Amino acid sequence: MADDMNIERHFSRFDAATSEQGLTAEISAFAASLGIDQFRFALLIPSSLAKPRAVIFSHCSEAWVA
Repeated sequence: MADDMNIERHFSRFDAATSEQGLTAEISAFAASLGIDQFRFALLIPSSLAKPRAVIFSHCSEAWVA
């Protein structure tokens, strides 16, 4: 369990992800190391004042979001 909580290792795996699916898998592994089996993470990226870009990473069941 202590090895799962190595935050720097998780951050380096986030940096190494080469696709959205890969990053979602790494976020899922990080969440699992915290005892969380479902998550939704939203990131707002300012691209203009009127319309920021929203990116959502999710690993949750349909029943959880319905």
